[in-house]
Amino acid sequence: MPKLKYDNMELEEFQKGEQNLLTMTDSVSKIVRFYERNPRIVKKYALYLDEIHCIVQYIFSSTTLSDNRRSVVIDVQWLMRNTEKMIAVDNCTTDMDCGFIKSALSENVPMTFDINEHQISRHQGTTSQ
Repeated sequence: MPKLKYDNMELEEFQKGEQNLLTMTDSVSKIVRFYERNPRIVKKYALYLDEIHCIVQYIFSSTTLSDNRRSVVIDVQWLMRNTEKMIAVDNCTTDMDCGFIKSALSENVPMTFDINEHQISRHQGTTSQ
């Protein structure tokens, strides 16, 4: 599948709600603008946040976000609230990560935490030397 930039003319043919987009944290506001901040469109998507701890740390400490940190926080949390499902994964999460997620979601949104027991048992008994 060819990669498209946000300002690429071919992106005008992108079928919102039918095709998927992948982005980096720095460009999340471009995605929100592209979807016209329309909850009906993004409701068709699942938001998958891989390495949530790194994402949260990056949002709050990156120097490259110093000029638009507030808008990135608002836009990430808007996506978290308005997509059909939000999945955040990491092998290590902190209270700050959970607080960021909880602050984005309304109180009546159920949250489920799953521990990958297979990964834990696979690594038990191994030692680094």
